[in-house]
Amino acid sequence: MIQLIYNFIKHWFKGLNSTSKVLTLLLLFALSYGAYITIQKAIYKYKYFKTIEKEVTTLRDSISQYEIRITDLIEKAKTTTIKSQKNSKQIDDKLTQDEKIIDNTTVTNDDLDKFLAKYD
Repeated sequence: MIQLIYNFIKHWFKGLNSTSKVLTLLLLFALSYGAYITIQKAIYKYKYFKTIEKEVTTLRDSISQYEIRITDLIEKAKTTTIKSQKNSKQIDDKLTQDEKIIDNTTVTNDDLDKFLAKYD
């Protein structure tokens, strides 16, 4: 294949004058240089987009980890809130029970004053 191309160029070059040969060589050089630059640019873009893709993947992973952490924190907060509400209800129930006991006791204010006077 290469031999065939070489023979074609050699035969074609014989029919050209020296100015045409120089211009043809310059044209071939310019086309080769353009192809080289285009290939280099394509390689650069490929590497650049691979890097960007890795960064996007890393960011997506970190976002999903943050979402998991936030979900866990919300669940902990819900559990703590429910627990606190239950404790608050128990305290209120105990308080009302104590108030009923105090209201139904036979201890008078004088007895309470005497008791408190011991510790003053």
